[in-house]
Amino acid sequence: MKPLIIGQAPGPNTDPLCPLPPLPRTCAGGRLAELAGLTPKQYLQTFDRANLLQFFPGRNMCPDKFPKPAAEIAAGAMKPLLGGRRLILLGQKVADAFGYPARYLDWHEWFEDEFWGFQVAVVPHTSGRSHWYRKPENQEQALAFWRQLMWELKPQQNVVVNIHR
Repeated sequence: MKPLIIGQAPGPNTDPLCPLPPLPRTCAGGRLAELAGLTPKQYLQTFDRANLLQFFPGRNMCPDKFPKPAAEIAAGAMKPLLGGRRLILLGQKVADAFGYPARYLDWHEWFEDEFWGFQVAVVPHTSGRSHWYRKPENQEQALAFWRQLMWELKPQQNVVVNIHR
């Protein structure tokens, strides 16, 4: 079964029916494909993708417009459907909605949710608003995670990995 990447919500110019698209390469999905060393087509074949919310909640201002209660309801509705899956949660807000306070987790580390029966990794959100990826040591940590995952998936999916580092 394909790993499932779960983001917050569609962007202001994103089709809600196509979550985390790989193009343009500057969008969150495009950055994920690049980190994983995949072409857009390979990325779409390798991962299932979903957003917690099906609507753009608005620009982040103070206070943040991300509707945490709606996200928690959406995450609660998803959990029973995800047994046996590997989940990659994009960012602290998604992790919080699933009940995993990201401040207590290590980025890019897998853990088991034994109650729901799935594996989870939380990665910093890959949107352009995230500054985490701008530090070289953080990029190396992210690349190591994606290299390892692609290596694990390669026998199952015939994924050709194009890591350029």
